[in-house]
Amino acid sequence: MDKIVKKRIALITTWFPPKKGVATNRMEAFAKYLSDDFDVEVFGLNNQKSTITWNQHVMIHYNSENTLFEKLKSNQSDGKWKHKLKTLFRMVLVKLSNNPLEKWKKNTKIDFVNRHKLTPFDAIISSYAPLEPHLIAAEVAQEFPGLIWIADMRDEMSKNPGILASQRERYISAESLVNQYASMILSVSRPILDDFRILCPDVKLLLEVRNGYDHDYQPKFKSQTNKVFTLGYFGSFYGVIKPDFFFQALVEILNEDKKFDFELNIVGAHNNFTIPERIASKVNKKAPLKYREAIESMARMDCNVLINPRSTRKGVFTGKLFDYISVQRAVLAFVDKDDVAARLLKDFDSGYIAECSDIEDNKKAILAAYKDWQNQTMKKASIENIESLHRSHQVKILSDQLKKMLNR
Repeated sequence: MDKIVKKRIALITTWFPPKKGVATNRMEAFAKYLSDDFDVEVFGLNNQKSTITWNQHVMIHYNSENTLFEKLKSNQSDGKWKHKLKTLFRMVLVKLSNNPLEKWKKNTKIDFVNRHKLTPFDAIISSYAPLEPHLIAAEVAQEFPGLIWIADMRDEMSKNPGILASQRERYISAESLVNQYASMILSVSRPILDDFRILCPDVKLLLEVRNGYDHDYQPKFKSQTNKVFTLGYFGSFYGVIKPDFFFQALVEILNEDKKFDFELNIVGAHNNFTIPERIASKVNKKAPLKYREAIESMARMDCNVLINPRSTRKGVFTGKLFDYISVQRAVLAFVDKDDVAARLLKDFDSGYIAECSDIEDNKKAILAAYKDWQNQTMKKASIENIESLHRSHQVKILSDQLKKMLNR
């Protein structure tokens, strides 16, 4: 019996294990689940050049970047001031260095071309941010016109309100390349896709592939498992994503209601926030957990906390939202009530939602969750809705579209 020859996909990204982060989780899922239908080769970033076989249908080619930039990346163990200094030095380095990833970009393109000439790829997926994966893909798409290029946009590019004016021109230039040479654009949410529909009008295929969650853990518990109302926050606080309004709401509820009690577990955050003295005895700071351990810990909470303030950006889910929903627990969401995270929680009837910067709204959401906890009627998503967010389901959306494109 003849061996089935699979179509070949190249995935270019700076985010792949052993690096950690939400972006890494997305790229790992792309490789993991696309390899069910395709042969996949990943062109990634690590401390040194190497090639490894990840599984039967995935090979990874690593190249390195500017070593000083790598050393200045934040660690969960960094204290508040060390974290701030690293951030400052990284910003200075980016300004002093024209492109810290130029070495990686050059060597990654060489590796891709060599592999393509040996056994041609059918499609290439590049994932932004940073820009370099798209720049490599644009170059090879021009050199090899039969190659299908899919541009994955985890975030906005020139529409991102947080970028510098000097960066914006570079991003606009990259968007022009996407518009000219890409066959499809992916993103994590509809609002971001809608921006690219305007920015890249010549790209006719746009596909929403959410980040989702990636585990098979099935929590086993009764509707109420904790004697004290137990909240969990998993991940970091950074930029404007801080717990100040949430903390103040808890302080005011405690001052107004003598019977109210709670326990808050903050897992994996940097030491860059201050806990008010009034609630300090009720807040536990814990070290980062491996993914599976974090999922199991989320499932032991009565409610998990999401914080993402309103801004000019739209289409921001944040990665932990999908994990929170997946463990069949309620989500206490302090977010932009007009954005996608709030909409998803409403659609799934799985959370208590407040405008992040509104303390009175925060208090209402906390007390609504607390009342349902007392009555053992906490909100949670249906199994069907939860399964729709699994990364395997989300990547299948991409896989099915790729099959159509490659079999024409």
